[in-house]
Amino acid sequence: MSKASTPWFERWPELLEWELGRFGAWGIEVDVDEKRRAAGQLVLRCETKLSGKPVPIEARYPSEYPELPPLIFGPPGLIERHQHRFGGNFCLLGRPLDDWPAGSWGAADLIGERLSALIHDTESGPEAVRAAEEPMPEPVGSYFATAADAAVLIAEEVRPQGERGRLRTRRCAPHMFVVVGEGSRQLDARLAELFSGGEEFEIPWLRLTEAPPAGPDGAALARWLAAEHSGLLAAELPPRLRGSKRLQAPPAQEIVGLVFPEEGPGVGEFRDGYLFLHIDRRGEKRRPALLAGQVLSPEELGRRRPELDGLSEKRVAVLGLGTLGADIGIELAKAGVGELELIDFDSLEAGNLMRHRLGIEYAGLPKARAVAMAARRANPYCKTRANEVHLGTVEWGEESPLERLVVAVDAADLVVEASGSHQLAQLVGRLCSESNTPMVAAWLSEGFWGAEVARLKPGKTMCWKCFSTLQAKGELLRAESGPPSQVTAQGCSHPTTAGAGFDALEAAAVAARLAAQTLEPEGGYPDSDWDHAVLNFRRPPGDAISPRFDSETLSPREECEKCGTFAGSSLAR
Repeated sequence: MSKASTPWFERWPELLEWELGRFGAWGIEVDVDEKRRAAGQLVLRCETKLSGKPVPIEARYPSEYPELPPLIFGPPGLIERHQHRFGGNFCLLGRPLDDWPAGSWGAADLIGERLSALIHDTESGPEAVRAAEEPMPEPVGSYFATAADAAVLIAEEVRPQGERGRLRTRRCAPHMFVVVGEGSRQLDARLAELFSGGEEFEIPWLRLTEAPPAGPDGAALARWLAAEHSGLLAAELPPRLRGSKRLQAPPAQEIVGLVFPEEGPGVGEFRDGYLFLHIDRRGEKRRPALLAGQVLSPEELGRRRPELDGLSEKRVAVLGLGTLGADIGIELAKAGVGELELIDFDSLEAGNLMRHRLGIEYAGLPKARAVAMAARRANPYCKTRANEVHLGTVEWGEESPLERLVVAVDAADLVVEASGSHQLAQLVGRLCSESNTPMVAAWLSEGFWGAEVARLKPGKTMCWKCFSTLQAKGELLRAESGPPSQVTAQGCSHPTTAGAGFDALEAAAVAARLAAQTLEPEGGYPDSDWDHAVLNFRRPPGDAISPRFDSETLSPREECEKCGTFAGSSLAR
């Protein structure tokens, strides 16, 4: 038997002795469930009192004890808050995996200190419970055992209204059902594009005054619905009549929705909660399953990034959608940027996959279209535009590539330059100076030994010409480069360099953060105190010559008349 498969109380008998001793220190009489112990799990039983009456309590230990805490159970429904509605386990730690003082506490301490305090507050009244609890809501929907591999998405514009009705639903993936309409209301057209295809059917739904009392699984809820709300579910035929040609059989698949009030997003606030009962009558498995309803809205996405509020009003243009640019663009979409213009003329090759954000399903697509699609999937409320402009070509239609680029720069609140081309960076730097648009440039050195990220803000930092000139003179920081490692997968028109994706990912994170900071989000995300950062991936942090990370400000130069407009120079960075 391996150490991992040996129960902790057998591997460390002294820990079990200490654990039982803690109960003695609290004056709590405890019994060991010997049957469970023989099966490899420790369960201890004791009693506490609520309103003067004895209450049975169980402490159940996970196999990962002592690093992870034991769970404390009582009769379900014993108290109104901080106890699982169906399982009976109490919530005694605000963040169980972080707040558990392993090595100094045992189950007896949870019972003697935390459970006793919770029971005392319960006896004192709801106000006492609220005053002592963590500032977290208790959404009742979390007590139900919903399927881990499926969900129903509900966008804000098609949330159920009224007391009952029918939802038009599309199964756009094996694990995903999407509500596409309710009554006369339709899913936003831009969202509908993301969830196209798949079987469509209607879901009857019912609003309840409180969460269903039956659970936690689908079978229990199905029985309750059949008894309390007959007609919402199709009637099941007895097994002996299921093959009858005279009786109408229930549908092969059936979903019904329940809407009820639940606490959230804050303590004492309430909103609609959702449960969907899915009955699949195909094949041998006929057990009903519960699907969680997940609300899709800008507010739900923004709640997880409050410091970035206001980015939804910003527009960013990203030039170059390779290893760096694709990551930066998608991260900005996830950060909440409202509009992204994604500029590249190249297509994604299967050979790019070893370090590109996109997967094999995008191979062969133009990078601009592919990254635009991925960015919208990362944030459905981000408007993306693919601009497949071929800079440097001598053949074009009515509008030259330069004109298209100028339009993109003028419309942007920020331009991210990640093409990896020195000359394109100079071109973009000039256009940004002319349009008074901030620019963040990011590039990797030879072999991905290092990376640089620079921010140029007209009137607040030096211009790109000054930056290039000073760096060429050795007066500014420069990333370490490896030996030449050019890879010519498609000849001289598509050169690239060898390098690891995880190095590029680190540089993209620095660039995306600086881009978001430069947009000055209203939520108060702090700005950086530098404009140029150098990352040397192969150096230790304390290296005095080439530190792991170094940065500097790029103050405007007095001797530069405009610190801006210039005609292309061939100075290398």
